[in-house]
Amino acid sequence: MVTEDIEVGGTISGLVRVARARGQSLDQFVASLKSELATGAYSAEDLESAVGALRVAVEEYIEEKNGGPESRCNFCGLPRSQVPDLISSAEANICTNCAIKATEELTNTSPIPQVGMAFRAFEGVFAIGNFLAKPWQRKNM
Repeated sequence: MVTEDIEVGGTISGLVRVARARGQSLDQFVASLKSELATGAYSAEDLESAVGALRVAVEEYIEEKNGGPESRCNFCGLPRSQVPDLISSAEANICTNCAIKATEELTNTSPIPQVGMAFRAFEGVFAIGNFLAKPWQRKNM
């Protein structure tokens, strides 16, 4: 078992050491992790907690490497640098692409006809603004 080879509170370097000591490729190591998980020795809560902690550690490491945090869309996960615009509040961020998709979905499912008219007006304003913008300022919708 993988866990027998790593002390409690093991780190990524511990995982890498185990894989190297076994002469395993990354794919082989992942397969051995999957087979261990299949034994059911870990609760869903334990796994969720471990994965969450690892995700936080990796994100913090990447932020440090990149000189600080980059805001991301809470819906698609893309960073600010990869979306046209990011709308931010104190608790969440949404990129314009996700905002448009959400608005379209609400428009398509709303029983209120004014919602559809409001969305078409929004699309018109966006198109006019995009038309009037200089070529390098135009955004894809």
